[in-house]
Amino acid sequence: DGEDGGSAQLTGRVAWHNRSHESEAENVSDFRIDFAGVPFADFARIRFEGIQTTGSVDGSVQITGNSANPLISGNALLRSVSLGDVDLDSVTSSFSYANRMVTGRLNAVEQGRRVFFADGTVPFDLSFMPVSERRLNEPMRFTVTADSAPASLLTGFVGGLQNVRGIVNGSLVAGGTT
Repeated sequence: DGEDGGSAQLTGRVAWHNRSHESEAENVSDFRIDFAGVPFADFARIRFEGIQTTGSVDGSVQITGNSANPLISGNALLRSVSLGDVDLDSVTSSFSYANRMVTGRLNAVEQGRRVFFADGTVPFDLSFMPVSERRLNEPMRFTVTADSAPASLLTGFVGGLQNVRGIVNGSLVAGGTT
């Protein structure tokens, strides 16, 4: 059921280069992580230290391509998620990386209806080699839509707020450069 630890399988290799030699185009990645029933608390600990969480996560991440131009994709399904006082039926997410662009999407469902949606593209250098700057001065876009989303779900990402109540409705469209 996921609260017992879940499972993960990692296979393959990731092509990585350091400053000691040039990247070889023929040295490619072929890596995959599959996970099922992993407690959400194991992931949430990274970002939501001290907040009670429940639920389980299934998903995968795949890396192909060479160290200079990796192709990365992933998806996750969070089931029966609780984050503090917010209970969600599910959260689905996906992301991909190619041509120095990260594209991501997230949907949160509460009581059978979508209450939160985020979609965006951010320029970033995720090559598996040393670079002087990972952030790129190129266009980005991001859209967030909330439809009766629990306010405490959104404010959970902002430190210092307590006893938040209510709902959030609206859309935010962001653009610019990183």
